[in-house]
Amino acid sequence: MGLLDNLERGLERAVRSAFSAGGPRAVKPVEIASALRQAMDDESIALSEGHTVAPNSYVVHFSPADFERARSWGSTLASELCDEVIRHADSQGYALPGTVRVAFHPDADVRGGDLRVVTRLDDGSLTAPAPHDDGASPATSHADQPTVVMGRPVTEPAGPALELDGRMLPLDGDDLILGRSAERADLVIPDSSVSREHLRLLTVGSTVTLLDLGSRNGVLVNGRRVDGSVTLRDGDVVTVGQTELLFFGGTGGRA
Repeated sequence: MGLLDNLERGLERAVRSAFSAGGPRAVKPVEIASALRQAMDDESIALSEGHTVAPNSYVVHFSPADFERARSWGSTLASELCDEVIRHADSQGYALPGTVRVAFHPDADVRGGDLRVVTRLDDGSLTAPAPHDDGASPATSHADQPTVVMGRPVTEPAGPALELDGRMLPLDGDDLILGRSAERADLVIPDSSVSREHLRLLTVGSTVTLLDLGSRNGVLVNGRRVDGSVTLRDGDVVTVGQTELLFFGGTGGRA
C-alpha cells in the first residue's frame, strides 16, 4: 500500500483530470513520487555502518504549465508525496533529520513532461535556503516563486499542534492566544508584523477553531483571509504576518 495504490484509487481520479489537460507529455503524479524516491536514494549519506541519513526537504521543479496543474491539487498531492517520502525512508532504513517538506517550483528551463528534484538535509536550524535551492522558501506563495504546499513531521504529535520552522508547538490548552507579546500570548511568534494578540485557538475534543482577534494584518488559512473564525483541518497552512505555521490535527485527527 502507499502512494501508487492511492493514486490508482481516490487520488488518481482526483488528480488525473488536472494533469490530463496537459496532454500526453504532462507530468503524472506517479512520476513525481518515483522521482522523489530516486532523489532520496541518490542523495542519501552513509554516516556509519547501519546509519544512513536521507534528505527530508524536496523542491520539485516543473515546467510553468505543469507547475500550475500541480499547484491546483497542491495540498492533496503534496500530502501524499510527504507520506511516500516517509514510507520509502522506512523501507530503506534511512534516517530523516526533521520534518519532511515538499515544495513545487515553476522553472522555465524544465520542459513540459519533465521535472527536476532539488534536495536538502534540513534539521530545522537553517533560516535561509541553500543557494542550490534556487531561492526555495516556505514563506512565499507568489506564482513566480516556489510554493511549499505541505510538510509532515516524521513522527506526528499525538494531539493538535502547530509547526514553526521545524519546531512543534503543541496546543495543550483549550483556549490559547497566539501573538507577539510574551506577556499576553500563550504561543509567542517573534514577528514584528504579528499583533500582540493575533488569534485565538479554541479546542473542543479533536476540533480546533481559529478566531482572528482583529489583528492588523489578519490571518490567512491556505492563502485565504479568515473572516471571523474557521475550523482547522490537518495540513492547513496558517499565515500570521510574515510567519507560516503548519497545523496538525494529531495522530488521531487526520481527515
